[in-house]
Amino acid sequence: LGFALDKVSRLVDRPRRADARIDTFWIHEPVTKTCVRGGSRCRITIMTNMIAIEILAKLETATERGLSKSQLLGKSKIKARTSVFEDLLTNRKIANIGTVGKPRYVTIENFKPLELAYAALEAKATPGKVVLFLASEFESACVGAVKSAVPEAIKRLIQDRKLIPIKRARSLYYLHAESLRHFVDSPTLASGPEQPQPTGKVDEAAIREAYRRLVSETGFSDVRISDLCRRAGVKADQIKSWLLAQSRQGIISPTRGDWSLAGPDERAAAIEINGEQHLRIRFL
Repeated sequence: LGFALDKVSRLVDRPRRADARIDTFWIHEPVTKTCVRGGSRCRITIMTNMIAIEILAKLETATERGLSKSQLLGKSKIKARTSVFEDLLTNRKIANIGTVGKPRYVTIENFKPLELAYAALEAKATPGKVVLFLASEFESACVGAVKSAVPEAIKRLIQDRKLIPIKRARSLYYLHAESLRHFVDSPTLASGPEQPQPTGKVDEAAIREAYRRLVSETGFSDVRISDLCRRAGVKADQIKSWLLAQSRQGIISPTRGDWSLAGPDERAAAIEINGEQHLRIRFL
């Protein structure tokens, strides 16, 4: 404990970096050298802060994928850790992006159910394959807070002209505009630029196993192509043509994702369809 308090004391004296991610909300009272000498109450406060910082750091690394409670707290039976975790939830520093039965926690900055619902619905579009969806079918592709955001995501997709509402009798269906592009684009545009050729035979079983594990870990059906390549142990150029062929056969559904937030590795692994880059894929 003395070593930990000394590190906290030196941390407080050090000027805070502009890019520091630690939220000062959790400091209930000023942590100074005087406070460190103030007795057991102050020591408990500092230890509480350190637990909170540890939990937030883990979730920051996990990004929007989140972590389960057991992954955050481990097998520790220390009541203080559970208490800090519950306080972070109560004070909206972290949130459950999963379900009540299968929760996954993220920092409040990564709690973006509407964006995730938008991406999940967009992922159902298959170029050249016209499919009508009910709102309930869209909701079945999501869970927890993301599922609750589906109605608003549908509105956003319609506003962005990516989803077409079609009413038949008393039923309201939705059609992805992307699915019609194959029928209206010119042959030259539809073919797109030449894609890298695979350097050898693609291990489809390894790719599917990598996909299954990523879905199990993240709780979402659409995964980054860069993550899929990394998990399967292949280079993006080795499977780009294979992914395009799978897309044309209706086996996978590519998703554009958010290009502005994508890193260099994600962009390098993207596949191009009809002049647009797609960062994610989903097996159908």
